[in-house]
Amino acid sequence: MKNKGLIITLISIITLLIISLIILMCVIIKNKSSFSFNFGFSSEIINELQIDKQYEESFKEINIETNASKIEIKKSEDNTIRLKTYSKEGYSKAEVNNDILTIEVENEQCKFVCMNVKISKVELYIPENYENKINIDNKYGDVEIAKFENLNVDIEEAAGDIKIDSVNTADIDNKYGDVEIKNINKGTITASAGNIEIDNANNLKIENKYGNIEIDDANEYVNIDAKCGNIKIKNLNITADSYINNDYGNIEIKNTNAYVDAKTKLGDSKINNNQSDVTLKITNNCGDIEVN
Repeated sequence: MKNKGLIITLISIITLLIISLIILMCVIIKNKSSFSFNFGFSSEIINELQIDKQYEESFKEINIETNASKIEIKKSEDNTIRLKTYSKEGYSKAEVNNDILTIEVENEQCKFVCMNVKISKVELYIPENYENKINIDNKYGDVEIAKFENLNVDIEEAAGDIKIDSVNTADIDNKYGDVEIKNINKGTITASAGNIEIDNANNLKIENKYGNIEIDDANEYVNIDAKCGNIKIKNLNITADSYINNDYGNIEIKNTNAYVDAKTKLGDSKINNNQSDVTLKITNNCGDIEVN
């Protein structure tokens, strides 16, 4: 009986501690408008040109595989594809097989304590109307993509920031780093730690564990699942039932055409509702909900 009483006491104490931590986290989030992720992906880039090649063919797919590189996708001045890689000698290669261009760039392996680590660089120039798929698998380094309204990209990033001007579709898995997109027609973004900023998007699905989500214009459909961070949307104009869930953080929507079904367990809820054929369902464990 004594052991049973002790166990009950310990459970009660642990429960109170958990509740206290949750309340503390909510207070912090409520009073902190944004996270700051300064990962510092600014390693010195190797300037030794290894590949400088121009391709007349279009390729049905392009694969870029690197372990530590800055990757830039830019517009070509003509209808050809041009590739430049900067790395140590013997660490870059590009092969064409079955109408697929595969680019592989490696860095020297770091052993023990490494100082002044340099990363490689990949520059890929493609036509403005390029509409096929580019797959990027990068362990460390930033990815930058210019304006390609027909381009389809698949990006897997372990640590680095991703900046995209415009693409048609994007499937992004980013572990540590920020994601910035100006325009996207359809996107799926999965992030572990980093802020997500989008200017204009249609058909958007986001899963973010730690970081803020800010969207100027979201259209057609959204499905957002966040663990810890604020969610802000200026204009939400949907044509299908959509969903927003947040565990710890505030949710703010300036303007929407949807009927809003909102519930928060710990926080304030202020909804200026509409009569609409589409429903936006919002759930929040800890944080305020405000929809104008």
